[in-house]
Amino acid sequence: MPAHGPLITTRFDAASTADDIVADEDLTRVRAIVTGASSGIGLETARSLARAGAQVTLAVRNPDAGAQAARDIATSTGSDDVHVAALDLADQAAVASFVQSRTGPLRLLINNAAARGQLAIRHGCYLHVQYARMHRCPRSSRVYPAFLSRQSVRRP
Repeated sequence: MPAHGPLITTRFDAASTADDIVADEDLTRVRAIVTGASSGIGLETARSLARAGAQVTLAVRNPDAGAQAARDIATSTGSDDVHVAALDLADQAAVASFVQSRTGPLRLLINNAAARGQLAIRHGCYLHVQYARMHRCPRSSRVYPAFLSRQSVRRP
């Protein structure tokens, strides 16, 4: 049996919230993109980032739902730096368009978008969505490297 290194420890646990994690962080002037941010964990993650001062882009499949989420975040946090951008990770052209439309440095990319159903057939492309999400689909994993190649990004 292989020897394992020391366990990674953290002060956070199963009861920790996104607000707990960013509580001591000043994210002013930090650009963040959160995929799947129109509901659920993505929405709450985006809200916490905005509350900490980040410029947040909600990358969503449904721009109307994203706009409602952005209004909700702005109301609850007082941030006027929350934006919405259409992004369908099952559509290679949409991913390319999304990347090309971004300007400036990117600090945080939160890959939260979830698969709804097992299969997707869109835009002439067959994609097993669950497998793609779980195993770093070339389409979804192209977003961050594309930013790295186009602009100055501070790597963690």
